[in-house]
Amino acid sequence: MANYMDNHGDSRRVDEPPVELSATQARQGSWGRPVFYVLVFGLLLAMFAWWAAENYGVAIAPPTDPTTTSSTAKDPIANEKIINNNQPAGQPVEKSPTIQDSTKL
Repeated sequence: MANYMDNHGDSRRVDEPPVELSATQARQGSWGRPVFYVLVFGLLLAMFAWWAAENYGVAIAPPTDPTTTSSTAKDPIANEKIINNNQPAGQPVEKSPTIQDSTKL
């Protein structure tokens, strides 16, 4: 009587017929509660990470309230590097010269 060892360490006799299994018995895993728990936990973890990133982004964002800006941004005279091209009220607007085609003169 010859015995052999297969890859899983099971010893069977050579003359035994192959084992017949149903589709349910032959599955390597099942789609039960463990898979559901992993999916739900992963979704909750992703939502927590998104929430943390949103809160961090809000915390490091510069203020957008106009009352918190500096006084030099409100008063262009205080900062000499700012050029004011606005015309004073009541004066005509200066138009920039246009380039004319000299062949049509």
